[in-house]
Amino acid sequence: MINTFVITTKYVIDNKSPVLTVYKDEDGDWQFFGGEIDILEEDASVVSLVEMLNLDPSLGNILWIGNGMKATRASISDEWVTHV
Repeated sequence: MINTFVITTKYVIDNKSPVLTVYKDEDGDWQFFGGEIDILEEDASVVSLVEMLNLDPSLGNILWIGNGMKATRASISDEWVTHV
């Protein structure tokens, strides 16, 4: 899992926007998003899962979710809620 690459946005990486939504798609690929509404393809960033965990250690609490699931929270201080 250390060498796993994930998709996120420049808002999360550059602007330190808190991760509020995490998807693990049907293929097992991870996607981490902040609260931004209008995200364009050019806003995407590919980073390592380790880098995401360094930015937000609470993400480690949801790494158990299965393919096709997502986890959300209203703010960085809220608990993660998982969805099928």
